[in-house]
Amino acid sequence: MQVEQPVAVNLGSFEISQIIKTSQSQNGLKHSDFQRYRKYCGHKVHKLRKLMKFSHEKKYQKKQIHVERLNDPKMLQVLLFKIENNWAYAMDLKQIMQDSKDGAARKQHHVNKKMAKALKWANLLNNICRERTDERSYQESEAYLNFIKGIYHHERHQWEDALESYIKSRSIYLSLISVSDSLQSVFFKEKVEFLEQSIRYCHQQNNGFILDTIDVIISKMGTKMDIEKTPTSKVAQSEKKDQLIEVDYLGSKYPIKNQKAIYSYRQVEDCQKRIHELQRKTSKTNTQEEQDSILAIYNEAFNNFDECIKVIQKEKSDEKNSEAENLIYTNILSFLNLNKQKFILDRNIILIKNAVQQFDKEDGVNNLEALTTKKAFKLKLIRPTEIIKLCDNLLQVFKQIIEVERQNTNLENYRKLDVLEFHFKAIRCYYVSCVYLANSKYIETLSLLKVAENIVTNSSKKFVDMRDNFVEDYVEESDILMKKIKYLEIKAKLGLVENTTEEETVITEKLADSNLDGKVTNKTIQSLMKEQEQGNKLNVGINRLNSIPIFALPPKPLLAGCKPIQFDLVDEYINYPKIDVQQPKQQAGFLNKFKFW
Repeated sequence: MQVEQPVAVNLGSFEISQIIKTSQSQNGLKHSDFQRYRKYCGHKVHKLRKLMKFSHEKKYQKKQIHVERLNDPKMLQVLLFKIENNWAYAMDLKQIMQDSKDGAARKQHHVNKKMAKALKWANLLNNICRERTDERSYQESEAYLNFIKGIYHHERHQWEDALESYIKSRSIYLSLISVSDSLQSVFFKEKVEFLEQSIRYCHQQNNGFILDTIDVIISKMGTKMDIEKTPTSKVAQSEKKDQLIEVDYLGSKYPIKNQKAIYSYRQVEDCQKRIHELQRKTSKTNTQEEQDSILAIYNEAFNNFDECIKVIQKEKSDEKNSEAENLIYTNILSFLNLNKQKFILDRNIILIKNAVQQFDKEDGVNNLEALTTKKAFKLKLIRPTEIIKLCDNLLQVFKQIIEVERQNTNLENYRKLDVLEFHFKAIRCYYVSCVYLANSKYIETLSLLKVAENIVTNSSKKFVDMRDNFVEDYVEESDILMKKIKYLEIKAKLGLVENTTEEETVITEKLADSNLDGKVTNKTIQSLMKEQEQGNKLNVGINRLNSIPIFALPPKPLLAGCKPIQFDLVDEYINYPKIDVQQPKQQAGFLNKFKFW
């Protein structure tokens, strides 16, 4: 029988940077404890070998890495932690050399041997990644190999070779930053900063000019990596898109990697699509059931937003995160909160439109006094105060969103929100005037309607200037609102005239009671009304004067006599005891002998 030969399997992606970053941050390298980290790497290699059943027995026999072993992705981790173990051992020895210079030559030789082992394992890892992993993982292993190679030449004082390796590693990491998400690029940026310091040091040791920049050093070396030759394949990019979601916040993109957060965010997107479909279908009918179904979808979207925010907050609260990662998580959270506020804005606009439609159907403008009765409460009729509350909530949401959109480089959303805020301010002003009209305050209603009219004219001009598709509906609404304002102005003026005629009738009745021989003219009535108004104004002025607090002035200064000077004459005749003179001791009496009494 022929034995089937094992087939080489593609291992997919291997995130070297992520594995190194998590292992280093959790096991000592936050505090530069290389001894703890190398011990961790040794234990990790031993555990992985046991899991793979690839450990050595009592007698050492070198084991070859066959195709079967390479099909297991744990083999890549074994090689990676072998490299990290040797590198950490070398750095630990260098720390010991800095503390004490005894046996420095021997320790330096030991460092060189450890770095040679690390370079050997790095070459093997790079060859396997070239054949078995995707293109992006291979580029990452290539950059890591050049990094280890640079340290190897650095320790041997081979400055030119070290410079070449460092520059190659830096150029690959820069190309990876351009195609990576913000969380992955944090590690690459840290590597680039370390490599730039090493490049400057090696350039100075190689008799280079101290003030040369990185670009000048690279041009002098003539070893620029062609960034176009280090692309990531389309397959890798499509896989990355499936594994995460990139969100755009204030002109920069941030990734959401957690699967729970991705699921809840996609549910939000699905809710948004369903809302748009329902709004298209119900644009003509707009029944109560259809409105309730749209509001139910909005509530579902809010629940999904809350779940997504909880997951991201949990990831942010991890103590192992760096400052750059925490900044990314805060930006993701602010993006989610901003989107939630926009959903709340759309929901509140729908609620206001529905309330206004119901108010118009019930002919609330002509029945404002009836809406204040208990019967209106029982019938659940829409009152102007309810629409005012909805407008207040909406204007608060507008303020929160506009504060964020001001920081955005693209100001289109900010302009739209600014115009919409003016439009809903006019609506609020109109319904506040309705409340004043119901309370027979006609002068206040006319002044409020004048303000609303000015706001509507300004907002309608801005709507016309924008020339956007969404503006057409609001232009029609502003025209309808202007007609309502004009109608309410007429109604308020009629009420004001009726109120003045009532005052005239009261005055005529008073004159009829008085004995003026029936000689009453319009001039006398008007003069009496003016006198009454002047009297009212005087009373108001007096009341205001009485309410002003009057402070008492300070009293006039009074003359007071001087204090008498007193002389102590007795002081001259008193003999005070002196310290120098000792008093004579008193002799003890007879009874002092019997102290026990």
